[in-house]
Amino acid sequence: MPQHETIEPEKPFQNWSILDLEQENDREKLEQLLLPKRGLSITALSVLDYLLKRPEGNELPLCRSVLIEDTYFDQDFINSISSFYSKSFRNVDRICKRLHFFSCKIEHSHIIDLEQYQDSYLGFCVIRPLQQKVLGRIVLKPRRETPEEEFPICSGHFYVNIAGTKLFVDSAPLMEQDGRVQTCSSVAIWVSTTTMAHYFDLPDYTTSEIMDKATKFLAGPRVGPTQGLTYDQMMLALKDMGYDPIMFGPMEKLEAIHTIYSYIESGIPPILSLEFPDNTFHAITALGHTHKRPLQTPVLRLGREPLRYFRSSEWIPSFYIHDDQRGIFRELKFIEPDSTQLRQRIQSAYNGTSFSTNITVDLEKWRTPVSLNLDLPPTEIPREVIANLWAVIVPLPRGITLSHLEAENKCVSIMRLYVSSYDLEVPEDLVIRTYLTRSNDYKARMKPDSDINDYVRILYRSKPMPKWLWVTELSTVSKMNVTHIDDLRIIGELIIDATSNPWPNTDFIAFHWINENDEEGMVVTMSLDDKDIDSALLTWSSGPDEPYRPLLR
Repeated sequence: MPQHETIEPEKPFQNWSILDLEQENDREKLEQLLLPKRGLSITALSVLDYLLKRPEGNELPLCRSVLIEDTYFDQDFINSISSFYSKSFRNVDRICKRLHFFSCKIEHSHIIDLEQYQDSYLGFCVIRPLQQKVLGRIVLKPRRETPEEEFPICSGHFYVNIAGTKLFVDSAPLMEQDGRVQTCSSVAIWVSTTTMAHYFDLPDYTTSEIMDKATKFLAGPRVGPTQGLTYDQMMLALKDMGYDPIMFGPMEKLEAIHTIYSYIESGIPPILSLEFPDNTFHAITALGHTHKRPLQTPVLRLGREPLRYFRSSEWIPSFYIHDDQRGIFRELKFIEPDSTQLRQRIQSAYNGTSFSTNITVDLEKWRTPVSLNLDLPPTEIPREVIANLWAVIVPLPRGITLSHLEAENKCVSIMRLYVSSYDLEVPEDLVIRTYLTRSNDYKARMKPDSDINDYVRILYRSKPMPKWLWVTELSTVSKMNVTHIDDLRIIGELIIDATSNPWPNTDFIAFHWINENDEEGMVVTMSLDDKDIDSALLTWSSGPDEPYRPLLR
């Protein structure tokens, strides 16, 4: 009689497993999953460091449980297979693994009922079936161990479905580049636009779709696969994705900090192009910043009488970036453009490591050098990487016509006109902060329990406004140099249409100003019926008023 093979029936949870990271054996299993079989992945080491590093005052790692989803079909990887890997001689498996990280212990019996673990959910990481560059989409909650100083502002709302349970994490994604479908530039675009897609409800694109758009027209040595994208290709891809990108070329230190900070504060992750000492280029994405108080003396006072001001970006000592080659939430600091010190610092960073660098660029021409702090345990990794900021690309949502500088200049011009016309008293230490926001989001924060003047709150909530606004908040050095972040205060704001023209003194939405000396405030608006700014400035409302909290994301 024919023999029939006995097949085991499928069992519950057979495609799932849990690692207990308090156990050394399970920590080794996690390392085997994240680290490539050959070569060194600094990105994987950064993920391990995030998961296993103990929070201050705690003897346990941040992540205590890892739920492994053994069979996972990742859309980005499937698209990569379709566009590139399916054409290769050797088959590439489509099945990925997805790891879910929790800050508490979870049991097998709870896999189908994880709602109770939402507060403990740290995020996820996709493991691709490749020999190298195994890390697919990574979304991990920012640690924020010092909330008074750390602001990972740019984040989207990322949902996952785990065995029928929907959980979410607010963060920005990252993945390793494979050098073909994903390059540093396409990953940087993907990080920025995917974050915005999950925050502003914009279209979402995979890395292969981004590469297709970038290489639609030949603008380099080959259409694809490619080792990288040119600036033209990056701008072309973003335009085809529905953005109105803007690129800023080489800048001095303070201007570069201000540019990056202004868009981070707007929830738009800028893409930074870096040049390394060996004359290679690389793209990364900025996501957040630190905030240091007090600042003894702001450096750059701008404007002219009767309205001079400092910028709030001077309180920003460093930025947080995602780098597909160096990992998640790395810290970037601007350093001085001294060629002798730069050479010494570059050489010192690589001493005693398994890496080497050749300085082939003229360091005298580096106007805006930066340091990327790796801060990872293995001694063979450099402590830092030195580079020069070459350009900043900002994927502005479609229809926004004003850059941050044009918006700032327009707001300052309108304020100067009003100050001079009505002889308002301007603080000697005036500080301004300019950011982009949707009008619905701006109105939503004007809740009945907010500390903005109630008349102004109701006026703003009920006033017709365009979809996108540039807001310039007004403060002072003394109000910025507070001990606790919740004690920050502003003395007004000027709101303009982000889709308007850059010409000075032509139009605005609203201007709110508080004179602290007499505790009196005034607000003036420009309606659709006002033919010009002069007619709008003829009427205003005034009354008792006091400083209030700024927008904190």
